[in-house]
Amino acid sequence: MHISDGVLSSEVCLATSALAISAVGVSWYKLRSATDAPTAGQVGATAALIFAGQMVNFSLPGLPASGHLLGGVLAAALLGPWAGCLAVAAVLLTQAVCFADGGMWSLGANGLNMAVIGCWGGHWLLQQTTRVVGPTREGQLLAVGISSFATVVLAALMCSLEYALSAVVPLSGLAAFSAAMVKYHAVIGVGEALLSVAAFGLILAVSPGFSRLAGSRSLAPARPQVLAVVLASCAIAALLAPWASALPDGLEAVSDQWSLTPTTANPGFWLADYKLPLPQGWESFSVSAAGVVGTLLVLAMGSLLAARKKSLVG
Repeated sequence: MHISDGVLSSEVCLATSALAISAVGVSWYKLRSATDAPTAGQVGATAALIFAGQMVNFSLPGLPASGHLLGGVLAAALLGPWAGCLAVAAVLLTQAVCFADGGMWSLGANGLNMAVIGCWGGHWLLQQTTRVVGPTREGQLLAVGISSFATVVLAALMCSLEYALSAVVPLSGLAAFSAAMVKYHAVIGVGEALLSVAAFGLILAVSPGFSRLAGSRSLAPARPQVLAVVLASCAIAALLAPWASALPDGLEAVSDQWSLTPTTANPGFWLADYKLPLPQGWESFSVSAAGVVGTLLVLAMGSLLAARKKSLVG
């Protein structure tokens, strides 16, 4: 759900940027003042996992489109709302700067839709859902699934509103455009829920200290467990990303139906389209190489954003 440049109006870009920057600033301040915060390495590893997961688009059954992990609720469940917001922000910033995935002007809107709604809103939904279903392991998994689905649909509605406020979609057509966005993103939300539950459940089984949900806040994952998440992220980027669906994602599919095209092309950065320039004969490894490079860049970015006085890995 990455919005490109040349779509939103300047006013919407400025407003969403102000909101997103404020949210990141609050998250950074809250994280630094927290007495029970995840380590910088934990934040970087989670960001790397989300970046790698976003590279693997999956086809939507019955629809000419694909979807990918957004990861906001997964980040909130593993790190809490403050560190989770920073982790997703690191992913989005790296994607925009290095991969031309999402525009620089629209980075604020993308951050608001995926980092703020996904992590702040996702954390609130996790809390409310956990109170109903209980803080057991099964309850936590159910809460992650429900919250993941809900935040994808909420992000789709927010994106629709941004399009309407930018006069890309007329206000009279907002309901129809929103309905189309929800149609596609409800299916994507199911995939988001399944992927988030699978990832959270696996990490929870191996390292309970990675969870920021009830019952595990006093624990901290060991360094080998953090490194294991990083290695798994690199493996996903290297082995699964080349097999990602080539179909347009949900936002692109709806935009095509409405004949909405960006007026400004995103600049071609050095890893644009997730391809690393390689010597002749090595082109087939281009996506894998770009994925691994991007995963490591996001690892470093997330770790730096969350760094305090402790080691970046510890």
